Amino acid sequence: MRLGVVGVSPLATVRVDALLATGSVELVAVAARRQERAAAFAERYPGAQGGTVDDLFARDDLDAVLVALPHRVQDEVVLRCLDAGLDVLIGGPLASTLAAGQRVVDGQRAAGVVVEAGYEARYKSVWRRVAELLGENAVGELVSVRSNAGYEQQERGWHYEQEASGGMLVTHLTYAFLDPLRWLLGEPVIKGAIGNVKRVLDPGGVRPETVMVLAEFPGRVVAAMTASYVKPSDLDDWDLLLVGTDGALEIHPGDQDGGRLRLSRRGAEAAVETFPADGFLRQAAAFVGAVEERRGRTTSTAGPLLSPPADAVLDLALCAEIDAAWDDRGPES
Repeated sequence: MRLGVVGVSPLATVRVDALLATGSVELVAVAARRQERAAAFAERYPGAQGGTVDDLFARDDLDAVLVALPHRVQDEVVLRCLDAGLDVLIGGPLASTLAAGQRVVDGQRAAGVVVEAGYEARYKSVWRRVAELLGENAVGELVSVRSNAGYEQQERGWHYEQEASGGMLVTHLTYAFLDPLRWLLGEPVIKGAIGNVKRVLDPGGVRPETVMVLAEFPGRVVAAMTASYVKPSDLDDWDLLLVGTDGALEIHPGDQDGGRLRLSRRGAEAAVETFPADGFLRQAAAFVGAVEERRGRTTSTAGPLLSPPADAVLDLALCAEIDAAWDDRGPES
């Protein structure tokens, strides 16, 4: 599979390396706004050529494109890929807004190509183990979910710009941990949300900066999800607690590491499991398999894609609902 990549961030490197690790991918084109950065990125991969985005789309030898860009720019490039009939792995959420996400859904259906959003958590062994345990009723009937996701986001960067990123809800809450919880538990009903902006008060900054969401998942499972760009450096604030009638799961899913979980059950000693950092690798294998199968080269054995547009757009719909619900009174006076 001949691959082009648009964007040269550290996460682009992680995803390119995961795609190359499948043994079925050749990186041939790298594009960035600044050509010197594209050239420097391409130099690390034999056979790759650096250039502009227009240079990449002028080629006729690409099978697929990895898009790893600020989300508002990502929206435009993904649509160009669809218009060109190229399969796409999106490095972030499906899009920066619900409207933009729906355009990707419609464009993918019209083009008939493979599109995968960048929610690699669904592929990670730690989350898959949680799914197994819930399927075995390891904690009894699930009662509640609590999640905390504090992340010390850089203040001077596009992630902190509402328009460029789509906001903290889209950029952060969906990953931590709205999307994997949807995969585990089904579609939630949003019952309420409250948020604030305390750290970066720039007019174009993300709003909210911190949010707490109350939701109900199928089976009347109540959930409280907190996500924030405010976190002291040494604070461990990246975890979930799933409580059932007969036990509980403490999940530390990690970010780019593999994560761990602790299962507590009535009358039994707690069990701790640790997991490999395999989310990006598994998602890359599934994407490559889907592309090769669509192009008639082989039958995929890597399993189905878990974050197609028709599913990933539901995260954006929930973010729009949460955004309308949180208490936007501005910073405390």
